[in-house]
Amino acid sequence: METLQPILNSPYLISGILVVLLVTAFIIWSTREARRLNTFEELAEELNFSLVEVKDEQTSQAVLAPFADMHVMDTASGREVRQRLIGKMEGFDVQIVDTIIGGWYPAYPKRALSHEQTHTMINIKGENLNLPQFAIVPRFIVAEIYPGRLTKNLYFGPRFARRHRLVTPDETAVRSLLNDEIIAVATHERSLVIECRGDHLIAYRYSEAMSTGKVEPALRHCLHLANVIRSAVEAKA
Repeated sequence: METLQPILNSPYLISGILVVLLVTAFIIWSTREARRLNTFEELAEELNFSLVEVKDEQTSQAVLAPFADMHVMDTASGREVRQRLIGKMEGFDVQIVDTIIGGWYPAYPKRALSHEQTHTMINIKGENLNLPQFAIVPRFIVAEIYPGRLTKNLYFGPRFARRHRLVTPDETAVRSLLNDEIIAVATHERSLVIECRGDHLIAYRYSEAMSTGKVEPALRHCLHLANVIRSAVEAKA
């Protein structure tokens, strides 16, 4: 044992172990990203969408620019677009944007990440929706991710209140728009955060990646919600 002690104490051994761990982590990450890209390619073909890989910061920022005033952009210390699916469905412009984030909710240390993580946003854009800003959020996270930015916490009955919160800076406009059908559809997927503003509706999961198998069902849900909202907007026109 004494003969092994110099080896065990060697800085070269420690350095070697660190290198092996880093290489292993990189291989695992690369394999996972390649598998995700392959799945997105299959989804693009199925939906007749275009798959675009984003490889420069300028393009990444341009993709994210429409969401600049939405809360999702406050949820990470760094965000970079890696790939996106683009297409049209049911009269809407649709984007499924895969981003890499460097730290989740930096204002809350228990949610901080020490590594990069994939985060997916589904964006539905409709002409002339002109939606007020609001978010429908699972109840257990609303106080943590909306610390006063959207000030009104609206009540839509006991069933809604048990699971969700709706927050907005414009109570009058939101109450004028929303009806029971919109609330029912929006809260059907319990784990999704739904944000609306202007012509955009976006959806994402809190503090976790949206697995590839759940992207299409979430997209279908968002399209259903967007259609219900569009009908409500047209009925008031």
